[in-house]
Amino acid sequence: MARERSQLTHRLLRFSAAFYRGQLAQHSEAIQYLSSRGISPELAEAFYVGFAPNEWRSLETRLREAQAPLELAKDLGLLRGTHSVDLFRNRILFPLTDLRGKVLGFGGRLLPGESQDGPKYLNSPESFVFSKSRFLYGLPQAQKSIREKGSVILLEGYFDVLSLHGIGISEAVGTCGTALTVD
Repeated sequence: MARERSQLTHRLLRFSAAFYRGQLAQHSEAIQYLSSRGISPELAEAFYVGFAPNEWRSLETRLREAQAPLELAKDLGLLRGTHSVDLFRNRILFPLTDLRGKVLGFGGRLLPGESQDGPKYLNSPESFVFSKSRFLYGLPQAQKSIREKGSVILLEGYFDVLSLHGIGISEAVGTCGTALTVD
């Protein structure tokens, strides 16, 4: 039972990441914003960066169409409230993946502009698969370089990590807006 739930969880998170990745290609403002921050299309692809449209139910609708378990999506923080609205709206999304590439959650940066709905940065809430205090963004992409160089560069945010990777400093990883702990 636990193994089935784990597999379903990872399929649901991977499905959501693919949905958000597809949305990025359809939103020129988001693409322009990434470009203005020095993020090339190739770098965005390597980190599977996506975009959550400025709609209340875009992911919820897609999950419903795919007959995905909406209660599990709520448990993971993808949806919230009694009406199952999307947590992420009008945000560049950074899938948070483990060393095997499994999506554990998302970090989102509000797209600048007229709609300032919520905090600038928003992470998936803690869940049975994601704990932000035990997570480093970009570790799957950086692990080879970290081993080769015998060092790591610890940064604060998603764009910091992407920026360094973009100029060839690939041992960079970032925290998810949390204090450093023993973990």
